[in-house]
Amino acid sequence: MDWGCSKCKGKDYAEGDEHRTVRGCEEPNESLGFDFAPSLRRCPWSQLDAEIDLLLGWFREWKTYGVLPFGTSNLLDEPAFVFEVIDIINNEIESMKIERQKKAQAEHEAAMKKARRR
Repeated sequence: MDWGCSKCKGKDYAEGDEHRTVRGCEEPNESLGFDFAPSLRRCPWSQLDAEIDLLLGWFREWKTYGVLPFGTSNLLDEPAFVFEVIDIINNEIESMKIERQKKAQAEHEAAMKKARRR
């Protein structure tokens, strides 16, 4: 089952309702943490409003299908705010990927250093 509940993703995700407390949907959960946002102590979906969801939808549609919100065929032909939204989201994703790579590299180096000491 995907992460979500009926409140944040609709009735198709009602099975996730039983996990709302554990996931920190209403109250922060101190034991909950995410690799991409370690300080986030709530379900990421519970923190997004309708406007952010719309903007993320633009990004997903552009990445997956090449569809842009104002129907142009080129991102540069869209209004500047559409370009900015897609650019910001893309940059955030790339930053997270770089951070994950750095973390993995540091963990690998630490494991290698530990193995050499043995």
